[in-house]
Amino acid sequence: MNTLGPFLADRIATVSQFARPARPLLPVAKRTHVIHSPFEFPPSPDRDAARAELLDEIGAGEAPLLLGYFGALVPRKRPLDFVRAVAATAKALPDRDVRGLLFGLAILPNKPLDHDAKALAEDLGIGDQIHLMGFRNPIAGPMAAMDTMLVPAENEPFGRTLIETMHLGTPVIATRHGGNIEAIEDGVTGRLVPLGDPEAMAGAVIQLERDPDLRARIVAAARSGLEERYGTARHVRLISALYEDLVPAHRRRGDLRPALA
Repeated sequence: MNTLGPFLADRIATVSQFARPARPLLPVAKRTHVIHSPFEFPPSPDRDAARAELLDEIGAGEAPLLLGYFGALVPRKRPLDFVRAVAATAKALPDRDVRGLLFGLAILPNKPLDHDAKALAEDLGIGDQIHLMGFRNPIAGPMAAMDTMLVPAENEPFGRTLIETMHLGTPVIATRHGGNIEAIEDGVTGRLVPLGDPEAMAGAVIQLERDPDLRARIVAAARSGLEERYGTARHVRLISALYEDLVPAHRRRGDLRPALA
């Protein structure tokens, strides 16, 4: 986008402000438009049923604290920071059964982050509290079953799982980095914490656990207006407007003859 886009593109559409060309070879500010990814918002699954099914699968008791990670296990998404945040939460809440569930696959053969996550969990003394859940489809049930979703990623252009999880009524705690900043208003629609600070992420988890009123407000605010802001109708309208802007005026009028100078 920084190399060919400035020379070839009449318009550039990006999914977030963060994803705009950072060092374009030519000025592109007037040609660049931020249009967030489109989302479908189907009815939410039965949260209690999804949770009961998941608890049975991992062999947990009736009232554990479930923390979820959803995404590929790659370095940029920092799954090991997720494990550290789960460990910090468990240490701060010794009377709770804290579980960390990683939904996703280690897709880089030279980066076996699934094995690394389990090894780190063993080193931190929470080996039986970290669960590698693999790839799931559909994923709405597990997302709805979580108490909180953690997003420790860096350079996330605009994470789809944030919006999908908000729709399901699960609060999101993410790093103050990349497109996360555009998806979450800290303390209003979720929580933002510094990148690479699992202790801060754990602190945000604990705050939501100890303040159910704050949790309820965040969940309600996060769900409000999602379809208007991120639905497919808005996306189609904005993308169509870009194409309409590129079509010469005489063609929009239905006149196929070349416009006179």
